[in-house]
Amino acid sequence: MILHDVMARFATGDASDLAAALADAAALLDDAPLPPALRRLWRARLDRLAPTLLREEAHRRALGAPRVEVKGVLAASGFTLTARADRIDLRAGGRAALYDYKTGAIPSDPQIQAFAKQLPLEAAIAQAGGYEGLGAVAVVEMAHVSLGGGKGAGAAKPVKDDPAALAAEAWAGLLRLMAAYARPDTGYPARARPKHIAYASDYDHLARYGEWEDGDMAQP
Repeated sequence: MILHDVMARFATGDASDLAAALADAAALLDDAPLPPALRRLWRARLDRLAPTLLREEAHRRALGAPRVEVKGVLAASGFTLTARADRIDLRAGGRAALYDYKTGAIPSDPQIQAFAKQLPLEAAIAQAGGYEGLGAVAVVEMAHVSLGGGKGAGAAKPVKDDPAALAAEAWAGLLRLMAAYARPDTGYPARARPKHIAYASDYDHLARYGEWEDGDMAQP
């Protein structure tokens, strides 16, 4: 959350002096409720990312005006999807680009097609006019911006497939999923794709996920 605040301040800083805008944004870390070692680590990482962030930010600002932490809502069939988009850049002709900041691994295009649906669903909200004060926009670009320390850090990785098509597919798929879970005979798995989704689930304790691991380790 703190790093998202840093990037939000940077994105809305003075476009005529992006280096000063990044320095001002990074200063948020100085007063953040973090251990001193972690603050130093992230200040050093932002220093390393700065050349790439500044170069790509100049390109983004030339194309459109950023809005940050934008709340959105899209409802249908008794179900309401809510989102808070990290960044939406408004471009000429009613077009928009969506950006999502990632401190960890960026999902691959096949993963986005299969189950990493955050950006496509955000695009569906944008195209339906669900974001506060924006109206309906045509999403022409979706990208993840890496804040990690590995290869490509600081750079945006665009999603290759057509944003409009991905948005339509993701929204239709979500409605099908909600319809399936509305049926009393549908089970609720704790982890639908445990081999591909490694992050912790809020329901691991109910599913006794730790006991699964112990059982797997005990197998010959």
